[in-house]
Amino acid sequence: MWKSILMPVLLLTTLSGLDVAAQSNASVSFDGKRITVSGDTPVSVSAANGNAVVVGSGIRMDLQGSVLTVDGRSEDIGDFTSIEVTLDDGPPHIEVDGRVVLAPSDPKATNEDDKVALAVALFTGNGIEKNIPQAVQLLSEAASAGNPIAQRNLGLLYRDGSGVPQSDRTAFEWLERAALGGDNIAQEELGEFYAAGRGTARDLEKSFGWHQAAAQQGNLTAVTNLGFAYDLGIGTERDAVKAVEWYRKGAEQGDAAGQFNYALKLMSGLGVAKDEEAAIEWLGQAIAQDYAPAYNSLGYAYDVGIGVSQDTAEAVRLYKIAAERGIRDAQINLGVSYEQGTGVARNPSEALIWYRLAARAGDERGAAAVARLEAAGFN
Repeated sequence: MWKSILMPVLLLTTLSGLDVAAQSNASVSFDGKRITVSGDTPVSVSAANGNAVVVGSGIRMDLQGSVLTVDGRSEDIGDFTSIEVTLDDGPPHIEVDGRVVLAPSDPKATNEDDKVALAVALFTGNGIEKNIPQAVQLLSEAASAGNPIAQRNLGLLYRDGSGVPQSDRTAFEWLERAALGGDNIAQEELGEFYAAGRGTARDLEKSFGWHQAAAQQGNLTAVTNLGFAYDLGIGTERDAVKAVEWYRKGAEQGDAAGQFNYALKLMSGLGVAKDEEAAIEWLGQAIAQDYAPAYNSLGYAYDVGIGVSQDTAEAVRLYKIAAERGIRDAQINLGVSYEQGTGVARNPSEALIWYRLAARAGDERGAAAVARLEAAGFN
C-alpha cells in the first residue's frame, strides 16, 4: 500500500465556537451537515459556519463552503448532507452523499515496491479509484527495473489476458525473470508452464526443477506438486517414499491437496506404513477445507469400511457431494450405488444420469455403463 513519507502527527483545533472531535472514529455536525471520519488513524475534526477542517497523520482536508480541498487538490462538491472519510494506510477515501470525490487521479510512488503496492490498489480499486492502464504501467516500470514481484504479477496478467493482451510467451518471459529473481510463486507457475508447454517447449525436467525450487522456499502448492511428481515420476524418477514425504509436508502445513494425497498413501500403505484411521483423519481435514475429491474418497471408505464402520448410506451422501462438483470417480461410484441399490433405493435410470455425466467428461467407464444400461432399455 502507498504510504506517506510524513510522520504521524495529531493536530487539535480548539478555536472558540467550533464543534471539535478528536478520536480514531470522529464525527461532527454543523449547519445541518455531518462529517464522519473512520479508520485506524487518529484525527481531529472541526467545523462551523459551513467551513471544516480534518487533520491527522499526514492528511489535511479543508472545506470552504462547497469547495473541498485535500493535499492541494480541490473539488466543488455542491450541496451535500454528509461527508464520509476513510483513513487507512493509503490515500484518503472520500464520499459525499455516497459519491466518491477527490480520488487520486495521478498518484505517485517513490520506489519499485511502492509502485507494486500502488499498482495492486489501482487494479483492484482498493482504497483508490480503479485505473487498470495505470496499474499496468506501474507494474511494467517496476518489472523493467528488476522487481521480482512486479515481474510475477505482470506475467500473471499476460497469462490471463487481464488488462493486457493475452500472451503465453510474454507471460512466460516475465515469470521466468521473476523466478530467477527468487520469487517462489513465479517459480511454481513456471513449473506449470513447462509442464504444459505453455509459452515454451514442454520440458518435464525443468518443470520438476522449478517446482522443487519453489517447494524448498515453502510454496505450499509446489510442496504438494513435488510430491505428485515423485508419485508419478514426472520429470524425475518415481519414488513413493519421497512422494509421501512431500505430501506429508503439504498436509501438515494445511494444504488440502496435500492432506488428500497423504491420506490416500496412508490408506494404501504405499511409501508409508498403512494407517487407515489416520487416513480418515486427514481426509476429514481436507473436507474441512471443502476439497471435493476428498468427499469421494471418504465415501469409498464408508462404502467398504476402511478405517470406519461400513455405512453405505453415508457413502452415497458423500459421493453425491463430490459428483455434483464434477468429480468423475464420484459420478461413477454414485451411479454404481444407484444401479445396485447400495445405500440407496435401486434406480438404474438415476444411475444412467450420473454415468452420462462422467461419460461426457471423457470417462470410458461411464461410457461403457451408459451403453450397457441403454441396451437394457433404461433411459
